[in-house]
Amino acid sequence: MLLFRALIPLLLLIVPGAAGATVVGTILSGPTSDDPLAVYWNPAATTLAHGHRAMLFSGTTMIDLAYQRYSANSLDGAPYPRADMFIAKPEIAFGFVTDALHDRLRLGVGLATPVLDGARWSPTYEGRPASTRLYAVEAHQAHIFIRPALAYRLHRMVSVGVGLDIIGIWLRSDTMVDLGARLNQMACRIGRAGCQVGAPFSREDPALEARMRINDVGWDVGVAGGVLLEPWPWLRLGASVASGAGEVDVPIDVQIELPPDATRFAGSAVPGVKLPDLRSRAVARTYSPMMVTAGVMVLPTPRLELAADLHWIQKSKMSVMLVEIRQTNSELIADQVLVKVVQDAFTVGLRGSYRLRSWLTLALRGEYISNTMPDRFTTPVSLDFDKLHLQAGLAWHVTPWLTAIAEYGHTVLFARTINESAFSPNPDPRTAVEEGLDKPSPVGRYTGYAVALTGALVVAF
Repeated sequence: MLLFRALIPLLLLIVPGAAGATVVGTILSGPTSDDPLAVYWNPAATTLAHGHRAMLFSGTTMIDLAYQRYSANSLDGAPYPRADMFIAKPEIAFGFVTDALHDRLRLGVGLATPVLDGARWSPTYEGRPASTRLYAVEAHQAHIFIRPALAYRLHRMVSVGVGLDIIGIWLRSDTMVDLGARLNQMACRIGRAGCQVGAPFSREDPALEARMRINDVGWDVGVAGGVLLEPWPWLRLGASVASGAGEVDVPIDVQIELPPDATRFAGSAVPGVKLPDLRSRAVARTYSPMMVTAGVMVLPTPRLELAADLHWIQKSKMSVMLVEIRQTNSELIADQVLVKVVQDAFTVGLRGSYRLRSWLTLALRGEYISNTMPDRFTTPVSLDFDKLHLQAGLAWHVTPWLTAIAEYGHTVLFARTINESAFSPNPDPRTAVEEGLDKPSPVGRYTGYAVALTGALVVAF
């Protein structure tokens, strides 16, 4: 039981992403905007659109991260080289709004990925085993929102909207598992070796590593609602709440590939222990969080627009995840509960746009995005920063029915130095939580930056 009670939680280390804006859409999108992606920000704001309008938004955020581990290699005592990661994070969103049903009624549909997190680290650096491999070689999580919505203008100053969220959660993990540590713990339990961190097998030994792969999607449903107030022609106020789906079950196939050395060493060091490749069918019960958005927009002059917005995600509800085993080829694989600490996320944004010509608009945006991962629970794949995202964009009104938008963004990631961690080697963990935290201490220096190139096409007809 001990050996694989500690394997399943490894896929659950996927938590908030290291970089990239948390909001969806272009630099001109928001809870008080008239573009089709208002269906995501605030369904009520779709009443600002007239006729039929569609928007396709796409781009890439390029993230460069580095991790310098402070502790030395347990095999030779040498310091680890700095680990570097570069990852291109795709961004895509679609929105459509029409007033075909009634002049006061809007029908909209949107697709967005408001949560898209993950990391990809190399298993080796400079020809040596990497310090990041025992957390994950690759780990990703995405929340996919499909939102049909209706909005109605109750009064010239008040609009309301409601929507249905069809939510998919995708989990992917490719993880190296330290079997040397697990075999030591098994030996400790049956009294054949002293309870020491590195006895009889060395930890973090590449010859004693299994590889675990997971790649599956689960679906559920939530609801959303919003309101838009226009007390004067030069002022708009908007707010919306999306419930999320609460608990979402993701059916997963778990495959654990064991190296030949691990099976041979286990049989010689601990007689009677057999380590076959293991498979199981399981359900990962994760959480789709609530999101709240609010914003204000003012028009000081007909050409100038100023706006501010707040975007909040209740990620603290994602702090507990249950993996329930449904089918397995070994009793060694058991149900797991992983407790981790994640803080709520919020983004505060300020935006200004100015119509330079009748056919050209310049926009600037700055936003602060909070760190959601406390120091004690930060790892190479549960890594987050306080972020300052600066963005500039141009909207070219090509024709009355076509607008093209191009943007550039730079994200400043405020470096983090982790000196104390909840994760540390444990020769004799007694609880599921202790086993989940029995990993190399990820103390060290985390740095990085990100740039984004994005664009959109808006068609009005």
